[in-house]
Amino acid sequence: MSVTIPKEAAQLLKDPETVKVLATVDEAGFPHLAVKQSLYLDESERLVYTELLESSRTNRNLVRSSWFGDTVSVLVSGPEGRSFLVKGRPVKTLIAGPVFRSHYKEIRCGCRGGLDHRA
Repeated sequence: MSVTIPKEAAQLLKDPETVKVLATVDEAGFPHLAVKQSLYLDESERLVYTELLESSRTNRNLVRSSWFGDTVSVLVSGPEGRSFLVKGRPVKTLIAGPVFRSHYKEIRCGCRGGLDHRA
């Protein structure tokens, strides 16, 4: 079951001034929090996270969470102090292919939002 992101939270996710924190847990249940500006909503209003370092602790925890159904949390905090917490389970991990490549290119060039980088 997907989680509906409130409109105010969606607006914060689109704001480059918003601080975005991703909280995961490792195999022993220890939390790991990291500021991750590469969190955003896709065209279908699904929360997407792009990791550029496959060996990162966050990536390892997310992949593990998707395998074992663990919950992760995302905190978004806007420049005016408004914040939202979203909890859910990762449903998919992409490590190759056209969708992965498109997201990777968007992050690398810093030009997400309306431009098509799939070519």
